[in-house]
Amino acid sequence: MPIVASFEDGALVLRVPLRLEFWDSNAITPDDAHLLPRETEVFNLLRRGAANKEIARQLGIEVRTVKFHVANLLEKLGCETRAEVIYKYGHRWGS
Repeated sequence: MPIVASFEDGALVLRVPLRLEFWDSNAITPDDAHLLPRETEVFNLLRRGAANKEIARQLGIEVRTVKFHVANLLEKLGCETRAEVIYKYGHRWGS
C-alpha cells in the first residue's frame, strides 16, 4: 500500500494506509492465556501503549525483566508484535 502525499492548507499531509489483516476474532483472550499476575500487570500497561522503560518504572522492575514478560505475553496471546497486542486487546480487556 503506497503512502499518499498531498498539500492541504499549505501543509504536507502524508496518509499511510493501515493493514489490519492480522485481526483474528477467534484469537485467544488474556483470560484464556492463563497470564501470571505480573504478566497481567505488564499486559495492562502494554495494551495502553506504555514503553518498556515506563512499564519497568511503574512496576519497579528492570527493563530486561519487562522484555522477558512481553516475550511471554506475545507467545501466550499468539501475537507477533506489541502493536498487535494493542490492536487486539487495547480497548476490550482489563481496566
